[in-house]
Amino acid sequence: MKMKLLPVVLISGSLFAQERTTASGGDASSGSGSVSYSVGLIDFITASGTDGTINQGVQQPFELFSVGVEEWDQSIAINAFPNPATTNLTIAFGSVPGENMMYELTDEAGRLVRQGGIVSQETIIDLQSLAVAGYFLNIKEADRLIRSYKIIKNH
Repeated sequence: MKMKLLPVVLISGSLFAQERTTASGGDASSGSGSVSYSVGLIDFITASGTDGTINQGVQQPFELFSVGVEEWDQSIAINAFPNPATTNLTIAFGSVPGENMMYELTDEAGRLVRQGGIVSQETIIDLQSLAVAGYFLNIKEADRLIRSYKIIKNH
């Protein structure tokens, strides 16, 4: 019986990852620790030890700025309490609110849950029929956003 041997080609070499701008990254954690990582670093240092090897790199922070967005009117004193809330949420103004003042309560998906006018220094919003979740409370004067709050509805 004749056997045919196939020639086997062995390729020797090294593979290199991207060496330019960081393409992606994130944070990973577990019960034993956490690490921040980046994919496609410009610079890296290889550290070796008895337990293994790690490539250490440099992550570049970045900042986002909003341009052309109106700032909230800081002269209006508004409080929303209690937060977290269970049955009612109170909106309290430091002085009598202006005309066309209203509130909108939306869920985290942006759906309108409650809305109403604000005509006195204290307005109470009934939350009893709402699900336990996070909500956004927006205080508006006409169509202008005055304040926005993250509200937590508990049991």
